[in-house]
Amino acid sequence: MRFLDPACGSGNFLTESFLSLRRMENKILRELPPDSPVKVSIKQFYGIEYNHFAVAVSRTALWISSNQMWKQLKRGNPLPLEDYDNIKKGDAMATLPEIDAKGWPEPGWEVPHDDMLYIMGNPPFLGYSQQTKAQKDEVKLYFGRAKSDYVACWFWKAAEMLRDTRIKAAFVATNSIVQGEQPAYVFKPLRERFGIKIEFAHQAFVWTNEMAEKDNAAHVHVVVIGFSTCPPKMRKLYTPEGMRLVENINFYLADGPDEDVAEPTKTAITEGAPQMMLGNLPRDGGNLIIKSEDYADFLKREPKAAKYIKRYMMGDDFINNKLRYCLWLVGAEPDEIRSMPQVYKRVEAVKAFRLASDRPATKKAAKTSWLFDERRYSGGNYVAIPQVSSERRAYIPMGWLDESVIPGDTLHIIPGATLYDFGVLTSRVHMAWMRRVCGRLEMRYRYSNTIVYNTFCWPEALGARGEGVGARGQRVGVRGQGVGTRGLNPKHYTRICETAQGILDARANHPGTSFAGLYDEAVMPPELRSAHERNDAAVCRAYGWAEDISEDEIVRRLFVLYHELSGK
Repeated sequence: MRFLDPACGSGNFLTESFLSLRRMENKILRELPPDSPVKVSIKQFYGIEYNHFAVAVSRTALWISSNQMWKQLKRGNPLPLEDYDNIKKGDAMATLPEIDAKGWPEPGWEVPHDDMLYIMGNPPFLGYSQQTKAQKDEVKLYFGRAKSDYVACWFWKAAEMLRDTRIKAAFVATNSIVQGEQPAYVFKPLRERFGIKIEFAHQAFVWTNEMAEKDNAAHVHVVVIGFSTCPPKMRKLYTPEGMRLVENINFYLADGPDEDVAEPTKTAITEGAPQMMLGNLPRDGGNLIIKSEDYADFLKREPKAAKYIKRYMMGDDFINNKLRYCLWLVGAEPDEIRSMPQVYKRVEAVKAFRLASDRPATKKAAKTSWLFDERRYSGGNYVAIPQVSSERRAYIPMGWLDESVIPGDTLHIIPGATLYDFGVLTSRVHMAWMRRVCGRLEMRYRYSNTIVYNTFCWPEALGARGEGVGARGQRVGVRGQGVGTRGLNPKHYTRICETAQGILDARANHPGTSFAGLYDEAVMPPELRSAHERNDAAVCRAYGWAEDISEDEIVRRLFVLYHELSGK
């Protein structure tokens, strides 16, 4: 047996693996004749590390561990110390063809490439914004796109070595690699090109240490993924509730087929679904935004600006009912802007900020420095959904806003949405889909129009394929039938509108209470919870499903629809 850590650092994974095997062997040797040979050797352990000092530490750690195990066996340590040179200083992501062709060898040195090799480790986590240009190029070389975590490269290189072998690999990785668009962009190519399957996995958990706790450092959210091309019949899936055996672990680290992976799309796959977009992006250096504590003073000094000041709302403002304002100067004449010194001063500051940017598009936007850089909202009522929301909530808070509120770019908006749209989106059916396919910020939900909303299959999608049977045996109407119901059975459509209004009515009983308060699972008002449960039941009936259907079954059935509608 041989063990390779291609990002070995100071050798912790190698050392612990060696110690575990030697402890096992020592127990066996105590039952055998005294002259029975010791077979586990540090020569079986291989590592690659970029840092020269870490290489020295790793070698030393293995030597010390070997000495400890000889003492534990009480045979003495044979001298001289074992001579080995399997911990190499090098770049595990070296892309020279003569190196890549064999996986992870170095010039003049190669890990034996056979079925007795185990690859493991904790490769570096580097998001797109943290990567150097060279690292972005490496990611793009392997996956055809740059926006994946750098850790993905280690999965690719390991998969190269796994192909047509019984080699096994397991890595600790950032949890982002199994969320949002990453399963489609990282693991789908690995399955299609190298045939990898996940053998065991640990869903996301906080990985920290005593020093990080002491310093109040940010926690790292990680997953553990073990993979090969020859998995056992039953796989081990570790969740917060414990370990369970499942037939397959998909690339979201959930019990389900590998094919159940949603790919981002710019348009909704359910025909007729309303368009969702991001709110407006100021890109102004903060100069068009007025903080709540500055609002009264600004208006006092510049009273003429009142008609151009609107409430401005980002996702956190929406959830926590925070006050913030912005200068919305759409339609303002140049002389009018110049007649307001405080406004004009801010407009000049926006121009300077944009001209200082390295982005050509931002520099170009300096020509209209009195306006938000990206203006997607054109007026009217709209449903707003925050981009980031706590994972502790059963429902992402969402609701209606009107043209008196300018949505920022961390709010997703659906202009002209109906009660039916609101009812379906706030249901447990949509929440189940969101939880499975969304990205995460730490562990918080990161809602996206391209990966969550556009890939979601609405109830009327059942009618579009001609197989959806509603409650009481009523067939869900083919799209286009039923005026004003988007093709859904009118009874279901009407009922969802009624239950959606019930949610709004229940909220109205608590004026001034923020969404953070209303949707805190510990203190959620009973009438609001009941309203949501009635809405959940109405939406399930529209799909033709039982009201007590499990979340896993909801996701499974939605993926059946997704594959049919998307053709993927």
